[in-house]
Amino acid sequence: MNKREFLLKIKEIVGAESDLDENANFSVSDDFDSLILLNIFLLLKNSGYDIDVQCFTRCKTINDICKLVKIGE
Repeated sequence: MNKREFLLKIKEIVGAESDLDENANFSVSDDFDSLILLNIFLLLKNSGYDIDVQCFTRCKTINDICKLVKIGE
């Protein structure tokens, strides 16, 4: 999965109609809550990414998640 595909899937999970801010901090964004983050984690796991849950929970932005799982452009 490339970054564009990943962002489209996150947009579906969040239910956002506009583009997501890849650098928005999850803790202050109205678009993200714990259930959405769990769904993003499960999306990655089900897509074959081997992610440690502790490393995932340290991610603060969408870009942090992309770096963690090495999703490129």
